[in-house]
Amino acid sequence: MTTRFFTPTITRAPFDFLDLLFASAERGTLFISGGRRRGEDDKIHPWRDTPYDLARVPLERIAADAIHRGRWEETYYSCALYAGTRRVEAQAVLYWILYADLDYGRIPPSVPLPTVTLLSSPEKRQAVWRLHKPADRETATDLNRRLAHACGADLSGWDATQVLRLPGLPNHKYTDVFTAIEQASGRTYDREDFGELPHIPYTAPASLDLRGDADGMAAWRAVFPHLSAKMRGVAMGDACAYRGDQSAADHALMCALCGEGLTPDEAVAAFLITPRGKNLGIRKGEGRLGYLTQLSVRKAVAHVGTVVSA
Repeated sequence: MTTRFFTPTITRAPFDFLDLLFASAERGTLFISGGRRRGEDDKIHPWRDTPYDLARVPLERIAADAIHRGRWEETYYSCALYAGTRRVEAQAVLYWILYADLDYGRIPPSVPLPTVTLLSSPEKRQAVWRLHKPADRETATDLNRRLAHACGADLSGWDATQVLRLPGLPNHKYTDVFTAIEQASGRTYDREDFGELPHIPYTAPASLDLRGDADGMAAWRAVFPHLSAKMRGVAMGDACAYRGDQSAADHALMCALCGEGLTPDEAVAAFLITPRGKNLGIRKGEGRLGYLTQLSVRKAVAHVGTVVSA
């Protein structure tokens, strides 16, 4: 483990951050990604991935472009370096960093101190660990999955094509909120420094078959007496406990439903018959089922440790 002195200024934070993470990278494509939030559901559309060949484009130019985009758009950087101009898993080849989308999780004493911890939004954090030498995709995703479990982080946030926020840029979900550096140890690690992390075997979720309203009502009635007053309020559409973050409220309710022993199918059906579920049709339209099955319920299943059987 080595330490690099790291004291970014507010105006240079994106460059200082990228320089800390990727200055040693002599090849590979880094992406700056994101887009504007639009419509009633406040979703990013269209999503844009802009590739930068690090052998040709200096980090100063990449940071300047990110700052320019960040004035109006949600702006992220790719955690992996790619072998082509598409941000797809098959082209993700080099990982100079390990990462965890902590959300409300914390770094336990058993986990090395992150190189940088970012406060990405109110009370939510992202952590990165810089490596002396880049890891391949299989090694990096395994270590990222183990870090996510050890830190209580977002268990859908270890995927190979993950993007994270840049410090010093606005988080457009909120008013006057900027991604900030919470701590910067500047430490760089070898892969062996993470050898004490528990090994977590990966089981891919099975496809989900949605049930009808009758099954949803039966599942809801079964769990309702066991839900907290807070979760009952969330089910009625209240997101105040999550600072108005509807996605966080969706996830919390889904975790509560899965945590009460509902299968993923039952949890989706029960969610959809609540006022929150009905409102989801307004927020997501035809994409509501994909949102629930591909995002919320899978994250909840991972969070509560439920195994989805085939």
